[in-house]
Amino acid sequence: MVRFVNDEPISISSSYILKHLVPGLVEKGLSSESLYQTFEKDYGITLSETDETIQAVATGKEGAELLNIPVDSPVLLVHRIVKDDKGLTVEYNIAISRGDKFKYRTILRGRG
Repeated sequence: MVRFVNDEPISISSSYILKHLVPGLVEKGLSSESLYQTFEKDYGITLSETDETIQAVATGKEGAELLNIPVDSPVLLVHRIVKDDKGLTVEYNIAISRGDKFKYRTILRGRG
């Protein structure tokens, strides 16, 4: 799925979800709710942990075409694994986001 802001492509995202956890999700669609709101509200899935890896890479031909940027432009490659409160993987997501449209921020508290 290509995501747009103000008619400009900013990221490409693919989610992989175990079908038996969310029966009817494809037919229902997401409408105005986020995927995670739908997990919790419609399927009673309590999300508890996200493991995310972010890497700066150069975009390839296909990504460049979809994002309307030159080949080898800097992008952020994000791999995300989301687990529920039982430790079951609920979603695996891969996203490629334009480097000129995204910032990465983290806040560490305590001894972080």
